[in-house]
Amino acid sequence: RGYVLVTPCYGLSYPSTSHIRGAVRKAGLRQAAGSLPVVIDCSCIDTTDYTSAKGIKGMIEEFHQRGQSLVFLGMKPSIIQIVQALHKDIRICSSFDVLSEVLA
Repeated sequence: RGYVLVTPCYGLSYPSTSHIRGAVRKAGLRQAAGSLPVVIDCSCIDTTDYTSAKGIKGMIEEFHQRGQSLVFLGMKPSIIQIVQALHKDIRICSSFDVLSEVLA
């Protein structure tokens, strides 16, 4: 079983949220055909803001409605705290070493 990996190169702030959300949506629908899990590598994301966290919440809900897995890989604790305040159903994986377990 495979997955599609999306790796944003910039922080997750208000100006970049729409671009990242569009790229993840495109990966989920086109590359993963709406069925494979999409994994977002968050290792380059150091900060976020409330508006971006709301964008993440919207992504999670969109993938959930479609029945497609969305996993956040290597998300920093400070960002997890902000996002979990808005949405408790976020799937987080600490490293590639345990990704297969999270996707199972």
